[in-house]
Amino acid sequence: MQLLKGAKQEVIKESVDYLKERQIEYLIAQGIKYPEPILTFNDHHYIFPYTINLIQGGFGANKSFFAAHMAATFLSGSMRLTSLNMVVAPKFDYMVVYIDTERSIRDHLPAAMGQMIRIAGYPEKFKPKNLRTISLKNVPRLNRLETIKTFLNRIKYAGKHIILILDVITDCMKSFNDLGETNSLLDELNTLIENEEITVVAVIHENPDGTKKARGHIGTEIVNKSTTAVSINLRNESDIIIVKTIKNRLARMPKEMYIKRLENSESLVFADALEIDQLNSKKNIKLTDLAEFLIEKLNGHESSTVDLITIIGEKFDSSSKTTRTAINQLFDNQTYLNQNGFGLKKRKGEKNSNWYSLKKLDSILIPASDDIPCLVNSDNQTADCKNIGSY
Repeated sequence: MQLLKGAKQEVIKESVDYLKERQIEYLIAQGIKYPEPILTFNDHHYIFPYTINLIQGGFGANKSFFAAHMAATFLSGSMRLTSLNMVVAPKFDYMVVYIDTERSIRDHLPAAMGQMIRIAGYPEKFKPKNLRTISLKNVPRLNRLETIKTFLNRIKYAGKHIILILDVITDCMKSFNDLGETNSLLDELNTLIENEEITVVAVIHENPDGTKKARGHIGTEIVNKSTTAVSINLRNESDIIIVKTIKNRLARMPKEMYIKRLENSESLVFADALEIDQLNSKKNIKLTDLAEFLIEKLNGHESSTVDLITIIGEKFDSSSKTTRTAINQLFDNQTYLNQNGFGLKKRKGEKNSNWYSLKKLDSILIPASDDIPCLVNSDNQTADCKNIGSY
């Protein structure tokens, strides 16, 4: 027992020494400043050295392609990637280490890396010495983190600053909702950026429920630990990609930026003003307008969700996602329908499909104030000052 106690005390002593109090005091006395960015994006300070950074996005949003453009800029050194106005500071001699977890080693991954090399300005079939790539697709999840550490230890990167890209980070653990695994992975990344010449850029999927949140417990925690976090998503079923910076610890937050992937091209470019105006012209559907339209179209009729999305989309020039959201909002808050004496009914059909119809109400909902609607019966007597809800 005494031996164990002594060993524990030695571990604690080493931990306290590891806090490097004297080193911190020395650096404070030297007047140390915040670091300059090593990558700017459209003149915004974006990636800083020795940090963890995050690129999140929905399915098919081109988040990996955006990460590839970042990597290509680092591969090229101090080159300006003109299509996205990305610029790397010539502070370091950079090496890109790209860790992939999803793409096929036979074709998809080599093709993607070849594309990234061409974006960097190198000729066809050229392999830059400052690019190292491995796939973890065939490595058991429990061994992936250790594989990354082993690979980094084998790389001879003396004098180089590594840009470590993890695409995707949730695949570097067994369960992205496990608190213990999340903490272990983030502890390892923090140790790397603290002790080595490494900056981390992680790619992660967003939840498929439309909440725009990075997936799992690891997603929540890595946003907290990130210096810069950016969300990449398509808008209104268009080809326009919205780049939204959701966190930048060391610089001013830029406004949303609009980019697109050129057809038959390997480049992302900025969308032009007309495309942005057309994109933003597709506003959310007003529930009052939708209620009036449904009273006209559904009075005495029943419609499936698919058909309803089609006719509403044609009427309001809205995407299916925007339309579906408006239908759900109107179903949850039927004040506008109730004021005209109707309620919206929903029933389950075959294969879990939803069917909508209108029901004529015995009482009409009129607004008693701006916030509190009231039910009025046929005798014009107030019955209940609250929303009557869904039917």
